[in-house]
Amino acid sequence: NPGDKKVKAQLAYTFNTIVENMPGTKVDIAKQLGISQSLLSDIGRGKLSHVSAEKLLDLLTALGRDITITVKEKSKRVRRDARIAVVAP
Repeated sequence: NPGDKKVKAQLAYTFNTIVENMPGTKVDIAKQLGISQSLLSDIGRGKLSHVSAEKLLDLLTALGRDITITVKEKSKRVRRDARIAVVAP
């Protein structure tokens, strides 16, 4: 599903931005998150085929980030199809 891939890519981008600004080695960060260094590396390189959006959400909350999911009716005038978007500062 293209929408799922886009969401995973946006979540991974947010995750990677946070990780890049963290002190310590990638091994230390992976250990802190309870994941393998190879998984951390795969996410960093955008290899997301074996990572679910739910796993990325779990990792973001493990990094101390709140996640809010808002469901609303799409604008009828702006676009034809509904969409999914990740908005991160």
